[in-house]
Amino acid sequence: MVIPEHLQIEIVAGICSADCIMCTIKDTPRKGILSINDYASILKKFEPYTDKLQYLTLHGMGEPLLDKTLPAKIALAKKKGFKGIGFATNATHLTRDKTEALLDCGLNTIIFSLDGITKKTHENIRRGVDYDDIMEKILYFIKRRNQQNALDTKIIVRMIRQESNQHECDDYRTFWNGHLSPANGDL
Repeated sequence: MVIPEHLQIEIVAGICSADCIMCTIKDTPRKGILSINDYASILKKFEPYTDKLQYLTLHGMGEPLLDKTLPAKIALAKKKGFKGIGFATNATHLTRDKTEALLDCGLNTIIFSLDGITKKTHENIRRGVDYDDIMEKILYFIKRRNQQNALDTKIIVRMIRQESNQHECDDYRTFWNGHLSPANGDL
């Protein structure tokens, strides 16, 4: 039997706080947040393979930070021996309390989706969000990760390159290279 190295569990389906021009979330038939009991049942099925599984991704077609039990889900997976736990987020629901909870629960990777280095570009791609608010939240997360010396939490800031933002790629890379730590695995 072939055991995959990567397990993906969609904890939030069909619900998001952004209306991104490239996203097909409106077409997904699934809507809702996976209960912690159902999540635990899924983990139990894969527990025998934690030595082979390298990554556990907790996102799909939805915004993971809408799940109020996300830190508890990460902590549960850690307790059961899962490695490489992470998720991607648009950061709209990243509060200071959630930042602390995520840094405390054993999160290995957080991927911030930010599709421009300017307010206009990002908000034209990820409609319905506030670029300034998101930037403040991401920078706060980086600051707190560094202050807590939680260096096992890797931070990735990514841009989905497209026609409307490709002119910002160099400035984007320069800006984030000044805030992230490649020594910690940040990208």
